[in-house]
Amino acid sequence: MSTRERILDAASEVIQTLGLSRATTREIAREAGFSEATLYKHFNSKEDLFVHVIMERVPNFMVLLKHLSGLAGQKSVKENLTQVASATLDFYCKMMPLGSALFSDRELLSSLQSEIKRQNNSPQGANLALADYLRKEQAQQRIRQSVDPDAASYLLLGACFQRAYWSRFMDEEISTTESEKFVTGLINSLFGGLEP
Repeated sequence: MSTRERILDAASEVIQTLGLSRATTREIAREAGFSEATLYKHFNSKEDLFVHVIMERVPNFMVLLKHLSGLAGQKSVKENLTQVASATLDFYCKMMPLGSALFSDRELLSSLQSEIKRQNNSPQGANLALADYLRKEQAQQRIRQSVDPDAASYLLLGACFQRAYWSRFMDEEISTTESEKFVTGLINSLFGGLEP
């Protein structure tokens, strides 16, 4: 495993266990087994490191979003949305400690927002990718023409965010069985309004 990968793994672990406010570069370096200087050889700043943790430590979500529009017309819409919902719920559950803590540190939030803009990684990317996919399915008449793809995107992703939020708030892990049950219920409920 490369030094960079070890640093990302360590940062992810420190954020998950200690929370963002205590995830210092010193603590991350200690967890990775390197000096702080080594961190800065691979990442420009703490914010840069956090952006890469978000973008690279939950790769299934990011890869799925990148290729989502190419799924239009493949498999069933229900299968594709189930895959999206499962990956989204997993992503939000893993990223909730980072996301929640950001709002208590305005300076760090501002720095991270600037870093995300610099890297052209909009948080709206998930919504835009899912809405684009739904439009393509509409064009193929695989979902109802009256459906608003943007609203449907917010419904699906927002429900996953809400589930992850309350799980984190109540300090309760979502088991695999609970996750599958939630995703199945969500997609069955949403898809009933999408079917042509």
